[in-house]
Amino acid sequence: MFPTTQSSSKLNGILFIVLIGGMFIYSIPSIFKFSETETDNWSLFMDGKLLRKYETFYDKQFFAREPSVKFWADIRYLAFNEGTSGVILGKDAWLFSNQEYLVVNDLSAQLNKQYHQIKEIDEQLKRRGQKLIILPIPMKVDIEHSHISREPEPVVINLYDSFIKQLNDADIASVDIRPSFQQQVTNHSVFIRNDTHWSPEGASLAAKQVALQYPELKQDTLFITNKVSEKQHKGDLMNYMQFHLSIARQNYQPVNLPIFETTQANQEISDSALFGDQQYPIALVGTSYSKMDDWNFVGFLKQELQTDILTHALEANGPFEAMAEFLKQPDFNDPTIHAVIWEFPVRTLLVQSFRNNKKGTENQVKHF
Repeated sequence: MFPTTQSSSKLNGILFIVLIGGMFIYSIPSIFKFSETETDNWSLFMDGKLLRKYETFYDKQFFAREPSVKFWADIRYLAFNEGTSGVILGKDAWLFSNQEYLVVNDLSAQLNKQYHQIKEIDEQLKRRGQKLIILPIPMKVDIEHSHISREPEPVVINLYDSFIKQLNDADIASVDIRPSFQQQVTNHSVFIRNDTHWSPEGASLAAKQVALQYPELKQDTLFITNKVSEKQHKGDLMNYMQFHLSIARQNYQPVNLPIFETTQANQEISDSALFGDQQYPIALVGTSYSKMDDWNFVGFLKQELQTDILTHALEANGPFEAMAEFLKQPDFNDPTIHAVIWEFPVRTLLVQSFRNNKKGTENQVKHF
């Protein structure tokens, strides 16, 4: 005897067919819209990337995507006190990058690769007559430790000292700013509560330590820094807070960020400045800690070293990418540059290890 179909099963089947049909009709306009925006469909189809690209395009336009993401983020926050991937919630509305918590299994081997790479860069700069001075930036979870709600692995906290020791063993100059940061943090935050980066106070303190530990870098041109305004700073880590802030148990409002500006005192317009052949004794290579004007690190460094500085900094690419570009460009192979300060966030050692270990996941580790 054959099984009979129940009326409820029939209803489920009809609803399923209606749903599939509705989604098919809904998707037709997006196919035409995608074909209008893509001009290289055939080559994408031939190398297998067309379907993936269409999925991404469709996902961004899907009407239920945003409410679904918000709904899941709300549940995740209320049930587990978590933000979305990329951020770790701390105490008192402090936020931390998950990059400072990710540790690969073969970390030691990955770090050795990076130390070897740094040594090669040091030797390359020596051949150009330029002294490399690395400025390692401690991790936020290390310095702002009193605000964390979840302990990172011990290797994370020890990574800064381990990095300094590796540099010392390789006879590579470095600026040890961790002790001064630990001392300063008892009175002022050296990192921004809702951001990955240091605060202007942290940037200023780092610049002071460079001048203090390497007084031979100081020149005789006077630069002055003044606070010119304040602004509301949302913070890059807030981009990973996808739940409704109205349900938050902590106050995740923007912070007031003081804005500083550094200018040369008694500035004279010389022919060399006008025609772009000005000479720089010091170059700064770095990441967003140097690139972003909000921290004014370049300005503070000019003031402390009393000289103009040639700067090459990249956002969201890490210190190795910035240094690789610096070494490639012939303009930076200038004999008048005798010192290269390399601003180097220590957490990027973990990020680079993650990239090397998990090939193809670069999109997960973007903020430097």
